[in-house]
Amino acid sequence: MASKSDERRERHNDVETSIDAALAALDGLTDAVVKLDADSMKAKITPEFMLEVKGLEHKFNSTVERELFFCVHHAVHHMAMIALILKNIGGYDDEIAQLGRAPSTQYEDRRS
Repeated sequence: MASKSDERRERHNDVETSIDAALAALDGLTDAVVKLDADSMKAKITPEFMLEVKGLEHKFNSTVERELFFCVHHAVHHMAMIALILKNIGGYDDEIAQLGRAPSTQYEDRRS
């Protein structure tokens, strides 16, 4: 089972400070994810997260599939924050109003 800690990643690098570097990294990630087959998606992994300031990392069992779905789910939260920022700086319109609205919220809105 693979183990990976996001907490020990390189910080203050080009991906964090350069749009071009970030876009190139996203392209690389997209290429890697698109190539995953069903067996790879079910692969067991052990992510590690630092949940306290003392530096102790906690490991838990997961799968590649579960972690990718969490990334998608969590991205909605980030998009909602971006929509709020845009609203406060005047870049808000009907299209932006939909940014960051969870699929479950949109589903329930259509049912009403």
